[in-house]
Amino acid sequence: MIGLFWRIGKLLDMVRRGIRLNYICKNPGSGNETRHCTFPEISNRRYLIWVLCVPLLLFALQLVNLSLGKLFYINLSASEPRGLYWIAPLGGELKLGERVFFEVPEAARPYVFGRQWLLPGALLLKEVGALPGDTYQVNDISFFINEVYIGPVSSVDRHGQPLPRLRGFFRVPDGYFLPISQQIPNSFDGRYFGAVPISLIRGKAVPILLID
Repeated sequence: MIGLFWRIGKLLDMVRRGIRLNYICKNPGSGNETRHCTFPEISNRRYLIWVLCVPLLLFALQLVNLSLGKLFYINLSASEPRGLYWIAPLGGELKLGERVFFEVPEAARPYVFGRQWLLPGALLLKEVGALPGDTYQVNDISFFINEVYIGPVSSVDRHGQPLPRLRGFFRVPDGYFLPISQQIPNSFDGRYFGAVPISLIRGKAVPILLID
């Protein structure tokens, strides 16, 4: 329940700061031209509806999760599109490029939970970047998969605290996958903690409502 209120607070704070929503407003004096509006430009009535409906929706989803197991998840991390997801059964073989929810691997927990990036028990949402047999390489500044550049590597997080150093040439072993994110350059993913057991995956991420 604490996680529910935490997510409500975070989501409403994002709304308050003017996250770009899929509303279209008339641009005064420009005829039929339209533009994306930030939240402060939307009418007070819509703001009230949003503020009232979001907590009710999250509360209902929490009840469903408590009754049937974790079926829905709200992602507030910028490393993947933010919004509401259905955690669908994995079913079949894992595919490159699909997004999955998985438990935080043990080596990453001191960072993810210890630095309070996520609440204890939260899942990670990442893209499947490499499968068994694929190779990846990490050096002081760059990250490659099968010799293709994926993104930069940082030595510290956004608060200046050191990040784990994974350096060298690796091959994804059987029963593992490499989670990555290409949404933002400073995502905490496999470039810092390596390949993850497929057994930690809790399901595929199927978007229901995105706010990015």
